[in-house]
Parts: sequence; structure tokens; C-alpha cells
Amino acid sequence: MSGYTVLTSRRVFLNWKDPDGLSPATIVISKSTGKIVYIVEEYDYDIPEQYSPRDVHDIGDKVILPGLVEYVFSVAHDAIKASQRT
Repeated sequence: MSGYTVLTSRRVFLNWKDPDGLSPATIVISKSTGKIVYIVEEYDYDIPEQYSPRDVHDIGDKVILPGLVEYVFSVAHDAIKASQRT
């Protein structure tokens, strides 16, 4: 599994920037590792070509919690790899 998943939202929990912790941001996740590899604090940001191929998901006003996203992608990645070994 190669490539990247891109999530963009107007409400990403980045508690070091905004008093309520929510800022617009775009997050890039590696499909091969399930790890966040790039975050930029802009909504619908034009991601550099080095992160291709990619699937882009515009979440709009829904909240993204980057640490939780990384955990879920990592667990899913591990489960897929384990199923491919059997």
C-alpha cells in the first residue's frame, strides 16, 4: 500500500495556536506507515508533489483530532499487514 491520504478541515485540534484549540489545517498521512507526515495550518492547502499519489478528503467543518487520526491509521495499517501474512 503506497501513497498518502490527505484530510483537510476548517476545525483541526491544534491546541498550541488557538484559544479554543481549533484551527484550519491540512494533514497528510502515509498509507504505508499510518503516520502523519505533514501538517500545514491552512484549509484546503495545495500539498507538495512529493506526497503523491494521494486521496484527498475535505472534512469541511467537522473536527479532526490529529493524534487520534494517526492512532486509527496505524492500527488499521497493522491489521492489514497481519491479514496479508495469513
